[in-house]
Amino acid sequence: MATIRIEQVGGRPRFAGPAKVSAGAVLRVVNRTRPSRVGPHTFSLVVPGALPHTVPARRECFAPGRICEAIARWHGAKGNGPPQRSLARAGLPGWGTKGAAGRRGDSWFSGYRQGAAVEQPLAADAGGTIHFLCAIHPWMQGQFEVSP
Repeated sequence: MATIRIEQVGGRPRFAGPAKVSAGAVLRVVNRTRPSRVGPHTFSLVVPGALPHTVPARRECFAPGRICEAIARWHGAKGNGPPQRSLARAGLPGWGTKGAAGRRGDSWFSGYRQGAAVEQPLAADAGGTIHFLCAIHPWMQGQFEVSP
């Protein structure tokens, strides 16, 4: 099993985890932050081109047609309302489908409980790279290689 942790370092939340995950392995994502201080998180698989790399892009991430707004819709949020489902599945069971503003991806909304976690097999093929971000904190981004 591989684990990606959502943790707080120096006052800011971030992802921490392995550089490689084996195809088919169980991938666990766990929230180690205090949601009462930093809010909830998402772990959302996205295509690399959907990642907001600049400060202005991160500020506009929830604008219509942007990736953070799309991720909120994947979770059933309407307007500024809360997500209606914690797990948004887009393809085969498990982690494997990368989303974009116009295409659903696999995503998890952590909710408001410290220690919340989700486990699913990695459904992506070996040889690729999985990119992910937190839609609520779009500077939180990460990636890992999918190994055989």
